[in-house]
Amino acid sequence: MYAKRPGTSGIQGQLYETKLISLIYFRMTHDDSIKQFSLATNRDDIGEFDDICFRADVKGFDKPLAVFIQAKHRENDKLLTFTSETDLAKYFSSYLKIRSTFSPNCKDVIFDGKFDDTECFFVMYTTARSEPNNKVYEGTYAEYLNELIGTGGRCTQPSYTDDDLDSLCKIHIKEQITTLAELLAQFICEESDCEMSMNNDIMLRYHVILAQNVLDVSEMQPEGHRIASFRQDFFMNSDEFIVLIKHILCLKVLKNRKTKNNEAQSLLLKFLSEPSDVTTLSELLGSVLTYRNNKLEFVNESTSVDLKRQLDKANVPQSTVYEATELAAKEYLLSLKLKVPASFGNKDLTIRGNNKKIEKRLKYLTTKFVEILQLSKPDRIITIDEYLGDGVLQLNGGIASAVGNIIVLDETSKLLKFTDNPESLGNVAKTWYETLTTEIKNLHEYKLDVKVKNFPKLSFERGEFDVSLVRDFYSKLLFYTNQANQNGVEKILREEIEDQPCNDVNNFRVRSELIFLKYHDEIQRLWMMPEGSYLTEKSKVFENAVANAMSVPLMDVIKNMNVKNKSSDFPLSQT
Repeated sequence: MYAKRPGTSGIQGQLYETKLISLIYFRMTHDDSIKQFSLATNRDDIGEFDDICFRADVKGFDKPLAVFIQAKHRENDKLLTFTSETDLAKYFSSYLKIRSTFSPNCKDVIFDGKFDDTECFFVMYTTARSEPNNKVYEGTYAEYLNELIGTGGRCTQPSYTDDDLDSLCKIHIKEQITTLAELLAQFICEESDCEMSMNNDIMLRYHVILAQNVLDVSEMQPEGHRIASFRQDFFMNSDEFIVLIKHILCLKVLKNRKTKNNEAQSLLLKFLSEPSDVTTLSELLGSVLTYRNNKLEFVNESTSVDLKRQLDKANVPQSTVYEATELAAKEYLLSLKLKVPASFGNKDLTIRGNNKKIEKRLKYLTTKFVEILQLSKPDRIITIDEYLGDGVLQLNGGIASAVGNIIVLDETSKLLKFTDNPESLGNVAKTWYETLTTEIKNLHEYKLDVKVKNFPKLSFERGEFDVSLVRDFYSKLLFYTNQANQNGVEKILREEIEDQPCNDVNNFRVRSELIFLKYHDEIQRLWMMPEGSYLTEKSKVFENAVANAMSVPLMDVIKNMNVKNKSSDFPLSQT
């Protein structure tokens, strides 16, 4: 079972979608190359590509095939465009959401396993025309997908510019920053005496930026951890990504806030009469009001309709909400003392063990670095990638812990470089820096081009990982344009039903009409269900339609068809 998107079960007249589902399911059940499959409609919480989703194990292909389809029926020969920043953001966010849902421990059959171990495609399926700049998709799965889901023109893929690439990278970074702020807020709201965990890809990537812009990190404590407190200048920072962290963090920590009922009521009435009052709003946020989907809402969903209407009419601008949020949370955040690991923020090179072990590790890292620098390009740019191995790259005892101390950002190239200010380094970092400068002449002339996913970042500039995600999205984005309309899909399905062998050969063309109607009615019934049950190779929906149609006397079939032919269309729940 899977949760269905709200608002689909009561919608009537979505014939294009139900006929397309009927066709794809029919083809899958009659495709001998498919060993097993699961098909869903109107999946909840995966974004735009939720109309039809299926996963199949197909003979001849190494990976399982997973396809996520958004079906759009367009009249008047419209052109499908994919150039607005809003569209790009919407579809890319859906790709990221689906990608993150895959997991080796996932109980959902569609998302079971790693994303990279599944061949995923994201399909825009429409009757609209294709843009002339789109290129025909000729990948490994092109012919198979055309046969499985196609009803018209060949599959294409959109072209994209560097501006598009940059825009989507920024969206991805914002999504990471949102997750980062939520992780930090979650740790704060737990109110435990535990150390913050670094066992998270997002935290590994951004902990140095947090230490440089959000949190002031102390020297090592006797117990082996550090203490982090919020910086005063964090609340004055105007960088859009730091501001995003601030807004999300403040909203999240206010969720635990409590206000006495008698105080809340008087404050609410005061605010509704004067919605521009930032101070009053700040006292209501968290306990009475929250900010979701770019609007103020009541925390208590059972609040009266009249009060909800008054709040909607207040139309408070986002800037006012954020100002009130910061006012409400700032004092509390500044009072916090958070336990963080020794490696948090890379205050120093992190190497576990006594002096002898540290010395041995630094010697090893120096040897590896000399080897790496010898492989540098003529322009002295060194590629740091996964081939160096975890032993060299890791945060504890690896070069990842040098980022932010020995290794700093080169503002001009946006690559990394070696510091020219060794006096500010911690003891271990300073020792390694002195060793490196002895072994490597002109160390400051080298630049590091990082192509490792979970390597600490020093800026919000797009990195190799961000770019690779966007390119992957475009490589998996397919446009099925110029496809048959709902009548055309029905005609194709009827013809394919007629091509199937049947034990009533003489009258099968007549009976195939009834088979289609019974089959499509059952698909419509399943489509309208508030909770979805996967269609699989064992579901027997089409077989049951055939059996029911064949059990009806021929004269009743003909009468039934005459009644159907008098109607202008086939409404939901026909039989």
